[in-house]
Amino acid sequence: MVEPQLAIIKLSQEMQNHVFATPVVDSAIVDSKTNLTTLFYGDGLVLTNPNEKNTALAKFAQSELKIVGTNPYLLLSGGYAIIDWKWWQFHPLSGEFRAPRFYNSHLRMAYSTNSGLNNGAIANEEYYLLNSDWKDVSDLTATWKFPEGEHLNIPEIRYIDCAKLEEYGKYTHSVKEILRKYNLEDLHGLYVLFSGDAEKGKACVAECNAMQSAYVETLKEMIDNNDLDKWTRLRD
Repeated sequence: MVEPQLAIIKLSQEMQNHVFATPVVDSAIVDSKTNLTTLFYGDGLVLTNPNEKNTALAKFAQSELKIVGTNPYLLLSGGYAIIDWKWWQFHPLSGEFRAPRFYNSHLRMAYSTNSGLNNGAIANEEYYLLNSDWKDVSDLTATWKFPEGEHLNIPEIRYIDCAKLEEYGKYTHSVKEILRKYNLEDLHGLYVLFSGDAEKGKACVAECNAMQSAYVETLKEMIDNNDLDKWTRLRD
């Protein structure tokens, strides 16, 4: 299991409410010598790349997790925020592994903006801030045209292992225990869990939400105590 991590993002006021999107990633190729990933973009701006798996996850997140029309950011102190775990597959800065539109044995099957997750840095990241607000999003598979988006520089991003955050907050339980309990690694695992046992899936969501709420309070305390530099890794 990959060590669960959180991305802590420094949000501008403009970023808080406006939709954050990327160009469609048709494919991703990694340089075997440098481990640097190059993304090949298609037309349109999206929250998730249009392929069969991502479309199924988007429908699941809309019907069961009810995230459309909500804001993906959970605000902390000092202008920082984390991304709600239910949004991780639909916001690239979460660091979650994302599948491109197409892939085969010669292409990378997934890429991540968190180069610390056994994943090389991305050579050509592109992000756009749309005129639309998060509350106006009704379809996670929507595509926007490039004129609708303003090119955006990458904001400050920090990462922290969830185990480190739990150590700081002196937790008596861990997110890894929840993931093991439900045999999960990502949103697709939750989708499969709901397909087999919806009540068990709902119980898992409740536990993850409760843990996330605790994380928010601990991160606020960490920031207020000026401990962020000591306990987090600044994105390269």
